[in-house]
Amino acid sequence: MALPSGAINVQCTTKDDKPRLRISVGKTVVVAQCVYCGDGKSATKYEATKKGIHNPHANGAEGLLIKGEIDIDPASVIVHADGDFIAVSELKPGSIYITTPSVKFEFRPKPKPER
Repeated sequence: MALPSGAINVQCTTKDDKPRLRISVGKTVVVAQCVYCGDGKSATKYEATKKGIHNPHANGAEGLLIKGEIDIDPASVIVHADGDFIAVSELKPGSIYITTPSVKFEFRPKPKPER
């Protein structure tokens, strides 16, 4: 799903006691429990929890937890380093994958060990 250009707002809301992400750009709104965001090749997961917006590590380990909301300005750069992302081809069927021209994602692989 391609979002239009513009400022992005991400909120964690609750409906029927179930947490949901509400992602909006202008009049375009996406509501889901979990989404993947990226550049068309790689992705990072964002999920709604009762504690807030969770960005877990690609290996499933606990990651960043944001209470409140996220505002992303156009032309922002979001960096995921050390291979902490997954390939779009690895997403399960039915996953919601979002891209936007407003954000540049930098997915950096794990550095190779020095010899």
